[in-house]
Amino acid sequence: MWIGVYVVDDHRLAGLDHVLQVACASNIFFDISNVNFTIVPGSADVLLSQTITPTLVTPNSLITYTLTITNASASSSSIITVTDNLPTTGFAPGNAFGTGWACTSPSSVVTCTLPALSADGVTTINITGTVTAATGTLTNTAWVTSTSDQVPGNNGPITLVTAITPGSAD
Repeated sequence: MWIGVYVVDDHRLAGLDHVLQVACASNIFFDISNVNFTIVPGSADVLLSQTITPTLVTPNSLITYTLTITNASASSSSIITVTDNLPTTGFAPGNAFGTGWACTSPSSVVTCTLPALSADGVTTINITGTVTAATGTLTNTAWVTSTSDQVPGNNGPITLVTAITPGSAD
């Protein structure tokens, strides 16, 4: 005979009295409401991806790095920080912004902080700048952290290397 315990991971239930049911293989339910339980919140898992637009990068063109942050869990995430090492040559930083994010003024390193990201939430940061080199590549490396992330091994760094196509911007 097996016994299964139903676990509720819902921040809306914190502080309320609960009736926890235990089921066995014969589908008989036992009311164990007189037993004390500790509700442990679930763990968050933040992930990062990045893109560049336009994809054809030419000298003097305005480009945007878009960093997409996803909370791939059923628990909210707290204090999310994204750090982005912008290209150190061939690039002049512009602005860094995203809804709800507090970002440092772009220099060679941009840091953005968000107080929380809901369960299964997705948010973006845009970092703009101008290509100042005639040829070569732009290398952008970013990563994400969260005080509640229990899976830090998938937080980056994510590196995007983009070739500069000689010619003039349209």
